[in-house]
Amino acid sequence: MIRSCPLPESTPPLAGRSVSLAETLPYEFVIQESGLPIRTALENAFLANRRTTPRRVTNSSSLLVALSVVMGSEAIAPLTREVAQLLTRTSPGLAILNTQETVTVPPFLVLCPRHRELAPVAQKLLDEVLRRL
Repeated sequence: MIRSCPLPESTPPLAGRSVSLAETLPYEFVIQESGLPIRTALENAFLANRRTTPRRVTNSSSLLVALSVVMGSEAIAPLTREVAQLLTRTSPGLAILNTQETVTVPPFLVLCPRHRELAPVAQKLLDEVLRRL
């Protein structure tokens, strides 16, 4: 997760130490729409730790939108560690928040059409792939 620093020399609240998911709840989150990988992983982490999920959420799958919201506020944008590290190396106005709880995004996902069934041959292939995993 990344946070904005009001000034390049300053440290945003929660940065520089390991924080609990509960400590992040008062802040706005800029995150993927419901059902997408990072959103699902974050919500599962909150629920696994008996916490409510964030209430103040701006839905966006756009990294550009997330950055513009984060840079102009105290919002939190959950990102993969690799993306957060890249962004904080190139932008002194961002900081990585390390959480005490583990938030795990699956290494792969299978995306299927939401409002229509797969063709029988596609469904058989998907079933076989998932069975072998």
